[in-house]
Amino acid sequence: MAFIDQDINDELMYYEKTYLKQRHISILCYDYLLHSTFRILCF
Repeated sequence: MAFIDQDINDELMYYEKTYLKQRHISILCYDYLLHSTFRILCF
């Protein structure tokens, strides 16, 4: 997950926002996901 194409990055952003809303993940983790290439660590 360290290297992400821009096309699938958009899909990941949408998935992350939906996932975060469903799971009620803290704002810290939300901020981490948006700014980190290692998104899988927060899942």
